[in-house]
Amino acid sequence: MNTAELDLYLRSYKDYELTYFNVGKPPLLAFRDDKAFIIEDNYEETLRQVHRLSDNLIMRTDQNIACNQHYRFLKVVPHYHSFIEMIYVHSGTCTQTINGETITMNQGDICILDLNVVHDIKVVEENDIIINILMRKAYFDKTMLGRLSGNSLLTNFFIRALYQEKEHHDYIVLQTNNNHKIHTLVTELMCEFFDKQLCSEEAINSYMLLIFTEVLREYEKTQPIQQPNNVTQYNCADILHFIEENYRDVSLVSVAEHFHFHPNYLSKILKKNFGLTFGPLIQEIKLKKASHLLEMQDLPINKIANEVGFSNIYFFYQIFKEKYNLTPSEYRRKFRT
Repeated sequence: MNTAELDLYLRSYKDYELTYFNVGKPPLLAFRDDKAFIIEDNYEETLRQVHRLSDNLIMRTDQNIACNQHYRFLKVVPHYHSFIEMIYVHSGTCTQTINGETITMNQGDICILDLNVVHDIKVVEENDIIINILMRKAYFDKTMLGRLSGNSLLTNFFIRALYQEKEHHDYIVLQTNNNHKIHTLVTELMCEFFDKQLCSEEAINSYMLLIFTEVLREYEKTQPIQQPNNVTQYNCADILHFIEENYRDVSLVSVAEHFHFHPNYLSKILKKNFGLTFGPLIQEIKLKKASHLLEMQDLPINKIANEVGFSNIYFFYQIFKEKYNLTPSEYRRKFRT
């Protein structure tokens, strides 16, 4: 399947669409007991209920990733699900309500939804091609975020924004309509999914990794930090990159001077955006660098500790075990097993 064939496939009428195209009142698509069913009349009571969309309904047990085109001409009940969902607007627009907030996405935009987030999408018209990419959470955590992180705090920041700080975030919406790479990658992923070829599963995994790489890069751009005098604006990613590149030698004062911040103001930025003050942030970076070396190299543990900036090997062992619940040796054995 090439891109032209994919576009033709997505825009062609599916069987149910031939039935419900251009009807007066759109039918309601609801979910119950791992089944989907359509209600054509008097469905107001059903709309007042929140339905659980089971992954067994749309994903095989051996699948970690599934793609499907959102139903056109149907109204979908408010629902939640036990998998990570990426919504991509291939063409047209998509208006949905997430936790009571109405959001409109345009062609090329992306929304990532955590587990159990209640949302619904308004009736999708003929030229609105909405693609749902579904991922099991274990796969998302290990394969996507695990491989993408590179032991970087920036990815941890992204993870926390998506599904760790429940009082603030359950989803991320990114205006990626100017990112042509994402459009190309999602298109190629769909070609592989809808027309399985030799090694399609490996290709799909690779495309997903590249898609999330671009998503992370776009996410960096959405985190501005502005001076109180409204003169200089920086990105959270800029600060993290600088600290991670120079973590062995920097101090709070030197980082503040580099970004033209007062040290106290920089401390507030770090605490607000990353949940850590400067000292614990540096320690976190050192531990992540150490864990990466344990995974990838056979250096003795005392050399790894020195390499990342710990002069006291006993202190290194102590805080490493506090963070990972394993000694460095146990961590290395478990990772390689």
